[in-house]
Amino acid sequence: MSTTIRASGILFDLDGTLISSTPVCEAVWHQWAKQYPVNLEEVFKTSHGIRTRDLLRYWLKITDPIALEAATEKFESDVLLESQRLAREGEGGITLLPGVEKMLLSLSSPADDNARWAIVTSATNAYATNAINTLDLPKTSHLITADEVTRGKPHPEPYIMGAAALGLHPTECVVFEDAPTGIKAGVSSGAKVIAVCTSHPRTALEGLGAHMIVDDLSS
Repeated sequence: MSTTIRASGILFDLDGTLISSTPVCEAVWHQWAKQYPVNLEEVFKTSHGIRTRDLLRYWLKITDPIALEAATEKFESDVLLESQRLAREGEGGITLLPGVEKMLLSLSSPADDNARWAIVTSATNAYATNAINTLDLPKTSHLITADEVTRGKPHPEPYIMGAAALGLHPTECVVFEDAPTGIKAGVSSGAKVIAVCTSHPRTALEGLGAHMIVDDLSS
């Protein structure tokens, strides 16, 4: 039985929903673990969807604001550099996930002038903009990043801000998310949430309040 979800606006998570970056991020964590004593197994289990600065504060105990900002910039820069290295060597790097290009092109079509959509990410503006440009994603004028919010996912603030950028209330929007943290943020905001199984098995996304669970954006 098919389910129809109606919404006036669409809010997309970035990493894990539109683009695949987990292998690259994990490679960078392995590099950083040479300098910082950290349990990578625990990091990988709990970090997806959370702001880089929050992860570095929690796992690496970097609490000085200036040092934390510098470390965040360095970590995300390392992710982009590692992605470029892997791409040069034919080993992937950051890539588009299935169905993404087709969906975003349809939303950006001149024939659909009323389409309202935004990207709401836990990454910084510098990282998100670079990744979007590198992959030549269709552009949205609404990009909500870690730099714009005071409280990151799973707090609903990012999705509340994303809806506001579209001139909408969260209840008028549908959120596409791959991470439990982001799903919780979307549900808490009041938006309808479609969970995508691009980073986690379906069983890990069940029971979080998502209105629908799909394999990916080609579903």
